[in-house]
Amino acid sequence: MDLGTPLKSLGPVFRMKAKTLEKVGIVTVEDFLFYTPFRYDSNLIVSKIGDTQAGETVTVQGTVTSIANTFTKRGLSIQRITIQDDTGRIELTFFNQKFLINTVHKGDFLSAAGRVDKYGSRKTMAVRSYEILKSENDSAINTTGLVPIYPQTQNLSSKWIRGRIKTILDMLVSLEDYLPTNIKEQNQLMDLIDALRSIHFPKSQNEASNARKRLSFDELF
Repeated sequence: MDLGTPLKSLGPVFRMKAKTLEKVGIVTVEDFLFYTPFRYDSNLIVSKIGDTQAGETVTVQGTVTSIANTFTKRGLSIQRITIQDDTGRIELTFFNQKFLINTVHKGDFLSAAGRVDKYGSRKTMAVRSYEILKSENDSAINTTGLVPIYPQTQNLSSKWIRGRIKTILDMLVSLEDYLPTNIKEQNQLMDLIDALRSIHFPKSQNEASNARKRLSFDELF
């Protein structure tokens, strides 16, 4: 795979979105990787469930122990998923997302961001975003750190873009950098592959700024 590879050749997930991607000018791997975030969501920090306080907006992670789907008198559905870590448990609340009953299973490791509330001794969270991780060592790209937000169009969410870009970056072991080393050194610029990784998944605002500086330099160059 290189920058000129058509996205449609990477599998059914991309083929299903091909027409939508083309509408925003995304056809190749290069187009997709250079479709950069216009801002980043707040720097979310993972907290142990037992350390969370009512009123906080945080990220918690834990193993799913129970899943329930209930209905209000007005017919609205509420999904309640309980997760626990080594410090306690918390009930995650979702509204009108019945598909979760078939998507999330007992034993899954879940990462969720939202506002913590407390009812008596029971902690709850109104979930803003979530993701199922392969293990507790897996990277959470939607619920921790600086979360990239992209220009969105119908049927093309930031969450979908984040997941697919991470897949491509994980596949790109190396990338030919067309800028000469002396120019990068003189202008204190990152390598291209590092800039692409950092613009999409920065560890800090400073790293994101350095990545944007490199990509902006390329446009002028």
